[in-house]
Formats: sequence, C-alpha cells, structure tokens
Amino acid sequence: MKTILEICAGDAGSLEAGILGGADRIEFCCALPLGGLTPLPGIVRETKLRLGKPTPVNVLIRPREGDFLYSDAELDIFDEHMRQWLFEADGLVVGALTADGRVDERACRRFIAAADNKPLTFHRAIDQSRDPLEALRAVIDLGFARVLTSGGAPTAAEGIPMLEEMVKIADGRIEIIAGGGVNPGNVARIIRETGVPAVHASASHIVASGMIYRRAVSMAAGSDEYSRKVTDIQTVRELAALVRSEE
Repeated sequence: MKTILEICAGDAGSLEAGILGGADRIEFCCALPLGGLTPLPGIVRETKLRLGKPTPVNVLIRPREGDFLYSDAELDIFDEHMRQWLFEADGLVVGALTADGRVDERACRRFIAAADNKPLTFHRAIDQSRDPLEALRAVIDLGFARVLTSGGAPTAAEGIPMLEEMVKIADGRIEIIAGGGVNPGNVARIIRETGVPAVHASASHIVASGMIYRRAVSMAAGSDEYSRKVTDIQTVRELAALVRSEE
C-alpha cells in the first residue's frame, strides 16, 4: 500500500523544496513558529505554474495563534479565508474545539459548508482534545477526508500505540496522517508500527540570513531576524526514499 508523504511548508521557498524534493502532498501555511497561520493567496498558484508540477497543496486556515476555541466573529474570518483560497488550494486544513475539549461540531459544519466540496483535514487540534478517539469518531461522522495527529502525544513516535488504534477505528473511512516530530530517523518505524496511510513532516533546517549589516534590535521579544527554519530539499528526498521503501 502506498504511504503518502506530506510536507509542511511555511514559505514560498519551502513550498518549492517540498514539491521538488518529491513530496506527494504539501500542507502550506505561514508562521510555523506559531503553529501555523493562514498564508496569503497567490503563492501556491504561482509556484505550481513555474515548476510545472501538479503536486496537491492543502492550505491551513487558522486566523490566529493560540487555542482552538473560536468566537462567531473568528468563524466569520475563517469563512473569508476559506473563500480566498477555494480556487487555489486542493484542500483545506482546519480545526476547532469546544471549551470542554471536544470537537466543535457547529464550527466544523460551517467549515464544511464554506469549503464547497474541497476535501478537509482536521489538524492537530485533535491532540488537544479530551479524548482523541472520541474526537476521531466525531470527525469521521462529520465527513472530514483526513486527520493530522500525533496520537495525542507530544510526538508521533511517542503516540504510536494511539495512532495504531486510530487506524483501526478509521477502517479506511478517513486518512490518518501521523505528524509531530516525524523525521528520517523514525519515519519507517512509525509507518511499520501503526499502519498509517500518510505521514507529515516539516523536513526543516535552520538557515542563516545573508545580511552583512546587522543591528541588535528584534522585531518581537525573543525573535531572531538573522536565522529561520525552512524546508530542506535533501531531507524531503531522504524522507521520500524511506517512505517508498516501506511500501
């Protein structure tokens, strides 16, 4: 059975590295240090046209950092962001929880309506739910195509037992994507021990700024304007080869 390699890309260069490195699918966002936020439209279309590759790209819709409890005003923003991305994205990535840690089914029905038949992925908000298995059943019943999860653990490797149970419960009705700390050192084990049909990784490394003149003034507390994490094409290629070897 083919296992899908999904690469999480947080900027235009990372999107290109993921596609050229051999990813089967991309999750595109911005502000990865904040857990990912909705990116600006236009980048995916331009990159695909320039590279001439039809790699599917799912876009994260998340209007702010922090928790996954959203007000009605914030859900209106979701609607607008989804509308902006409908033409360009192959699928959309969303998630919402209630105050007591369950899947917010009312919000999710709004997402489904706004998606206009685009496939939806429920993201790692599921790992902050009170009961990931209960949340998985709710997401299946709602009709989501995929769920991205570490099995309720800090990393997918630590969540292997729960991921294995999730695959059994899914029974082919939804694609379980194992994500969270997936790297060349553990990806084969995660696939073998869980049977997940897809894995998700940032494949990132730190690159230094090309700035020669540097001033010690940060744009935000604790930030470093002279280095950043980007997707590494060689790591993508290594992951792709390891994933293929498990088929």
